[in-house]
Order: sequence, then structure tokens, then C-alpha cells
Amino acid sequence: MARLHHAFGTDFWNLKYLHLFHRCAARQATNELQCGLINFRYSLMSERLLVILAAINMFIAVAAGAFGAHGLKQILDAEMLTVWHTAVTYQMVHALGMFAVVLLIPKFGPVLLGWAGSAMFIGIVIFSGSLYALALSGVRILGAITPIGGLAFLASWVLVAWAAYKGHSAAL
Repeated sequence: MARLHHAFGTDFWNLKYLHLFHRCAARQATNELQCGLINFRYSLMSERLLVILAAINMFIAVAAGAFGAHGLKQILDAEMLTVWHTAVTYQMVHALGMFAVVLLIPKFGPVLLGWAGSAMFIGIVIFSGSLYALALSGVRILGAITPIGGLAFLASWVLVAWAAYKGHSAAL
């Protein structure tokens, strides 16, 4: 019974605030706090969280790049060093992409771009994380996980393009 009530409550919430959400997307709402709460409800990540995660990932990418260039050069063979370099490159590019997403949110809306930033973060964790683990451990099965992260990267860029195409009406 509680599960049914929760589902009904969620649907009721969606119906009740959907009109306000569209007014917020069109910049016609009078209460900015309400718009912030509504936008947070419909997007996965806030702008602040995206900036924090992007900065942390940039820090890790720079540190991992330096560690690979100086600390792993004598430990890893050329193939695994290339794998490490690929992980660093994709982590850095997509952390910069997360910053770009934050800059685009005021122009194109938070819904699709919040999901895009989340997909970039998930892609970094899975793609770069699996490549770092592969390079350090040599366990080749970890390479089978990497394409999942690549799909998350692809999805994130499709979401960015979709948000730009839809403009501020990207509020689903």
C-alpha cells in the first residue's frame, strides 16, 4: 500500500508542479526559489555539484598525467603507458566538458544539460577508471568495461546537442 501511495504521490507532484516548471523554463515565474527547487527535481546534478566534480576530475587528471609521465615510465611497458595516457586524456576532456555544460545551463536549461553532465561524470568513472585499473593491474578483462563508459560519453554529447537544439524549451 505504501508503494502505491508513493507512486501516486510522485505522479501528483509531477502534475501539480509541471505548469510551474514550464513557466520557470520560459523565465515567466515570479519565485526564483521555487524554480530552483523545480529544476533540481528534474535534473540529475546541480550546477554547483557539476563544477565541484569537474574540478576534482581535472585535479585527478593532471596528477595522473604527471604520475604516468614521471612515476610509471619505468614501471609500465609502452602499451600500458598508452592506455594510461588515453585514460588521462578522456578524463581531462570530459571534465572540461562538464565545465562547458555548466556554462551552457543558463542558455539552454538545466534538464538535459544536467543529465549530460551526469553522463560525462559516469563516463569518466567507468571509462577512465577501467583504463587506469587495466594499466596498473594488467588484467585485460577490465578493458571489457571501458566501452560502457564510452557509451556514457557519447550519450552526454548527444544530450548537449539535443539541449542546444531544443533551446530553453528543453524542459521535458
